Amino acid sequence: MKLSKYMYGPLAVASVVATPLAAFAQGVETVGGVNAIQPATSSGSLSDTVSKVLNIIFWVATIMAIIYLVMSGINYITAGGDPEKADGARKGIVNAIIGLVIIALAYVIVGAVTGSIGTPGGGGFFDPAA
Repeated sequence: MKLSKYMYGPLAVASVVATPLAAFAQGVETVGGVNAIQPATSSGSLSDTVSKVLNIIFWVATIMAIIYLVMSGINYITAGGDPEKADGARKGIVNAIIGLVIIALAYVIVGAVTGSIGTPGGGGFFDPAA
């Protein structure tokens, strides 16, 4: 799949947005007035980890689809009466909306499958305590 030159911006934004998530994996402990960074410890189960990764993937995909929708809308507005550009932008808008619907359906399907499998201690995909 060939990326258009306009997709590099949203990809860069998505990578910058996802970068701080790794930094939150560390704990900070104050020792003698100095913040000592402690390495992250594994306190969750595999299902919790998979749930967090899937949430990150869904958020990044949603943000990218919204950015693509906005960019296609701007291209449609600035088409200047050129039917070819307007048609391409209209297709981009439709594709972005279809992408958002697919992301929402995937979120619901993954939640239903994870909920039906269940975990012994709770912590399912839609568990508010997770």
